[in-house]
Amino acid sequence: MKNIATGGVLERIRRLAPPHVTAPFRTVAEWREWQLAEGQKRCEEINRQNRQLRVEKILNRSGIQPLHRKCSFSNYQVQNEGQRYALSQAKSIADELMTGCTNFAFSGKPGTGKNHLAAAIWSLPDGEIRRYDRRLNIICRECRKSEVMQRVLAFYQNGFRERLGDQG
Repeated sequence: MKNIATGGVLERIRRLAPPHVTAPFRTVAEWREWQLAEGQKRCEEINRQNRQLRVEKILNRSGIQPLHRKCSFSNYQVQNEGQRYALSQAKSIADELMTGCTNFAFSGKPGTGKNHLAAAIWSLPDGEIRRYDRRLNIICRECRKSEVMQRVLAFYQNGFRERLGDQG
């Protein structure tokens, strides 16, 4: 790699650049600082993209449908006393998830808000998604009791490791 200080690169950049354009650096030290700053910006952007991809992957595996991804406790519409109780229980589950492990399962008739509450538990109050934690794995999908028991048994037989395949 050529040495920018001795190769006259800065001078060539000044000559080749249009008259109205000024380089963000004038000396080798400024160039190095500029390179470092640009590299840090790019790293931050890549990290942001990686976080977003991880969240999307987790959401896709969880079964939370796009319809429910913006669900929160504040936009849950309570229509009866049972839903009010479910909302209070879901809020306490969300609080417990931050302090320790807990398990939960929602059951009930279709259209009562089970997926909405599960998605709200996964979301933080400001709408952001929780940082991924292997202990916190919310699965939203319709399934029979026998299927749930098969998945729990497979989880224990697999040494408490997540099953990445066959999440459909």
